Amino acid sequence: MKPYDKDIDIVFSPMSDETMSWLDELLTTCKRFGVDYYNASEKDRAFVEAVARKNYGIKQAKMNGVSVSTVEPFFGIHRAV
Repeated sequence: MKPYDKDIDIVFSPMSDETMSWLDELLTTCKRFGVDYYNASEKDRAFVEAVARKNYGIKQAKMNGVSVSTVEPFFGIHRAV
């Protein structure tokens, strides 16, 4: 076992509100689709991240008074008009 060095300064900084909001959206999306993010496959992670990113973008756009059409499309798929 390594000896503990009492002279090491460890600095913790809290996460920003934006980061906390994003993580909340990601974990809510995981719960919605029944995905355990930390044990999920790469494919499942990519899916919940894409859904969460879209939902987060929509919420941010509405909060900032911007059109939701400015939010990046889900997996880059554009809706036909």
